[in-house]
Amino acid sequence: MTPAAPVVPAARRGDAWDGGGWSPAAAAALGEARARARRRGGSDVTGTDLLAALLADPQSRAVEVFRRAGVPAHDVPARIEAGAGGHAGDGAAC
Repeated sequence: MTPAAPVVPAARRGDAWDGGGWSPAAAAALGEARARARRRGGSDVTGTDLLAALLADPQSRAVEVFRRAGVPAHDVPARIEAGAGGHAGDGAAC
């Protein structure tokens, strides 16, 4: 399997990253995604890191989208942390 490319290359630069013009909510999610990547020992922020960070904020648009799709967004970050996700390369449900 090919390693994932960094989602937001600027999110890897230094500890004092300023958000680069993003909204406060987006900057906070990117900061949390960086922290999540560091906690798991990664050097790059991945899409999974960013998704978990976005879904951790109950006021985020991502939570609203998941809710409208019938997916309990509050469960997703914990499932990601637990490794309960998985990949479905053929489009089948995980």
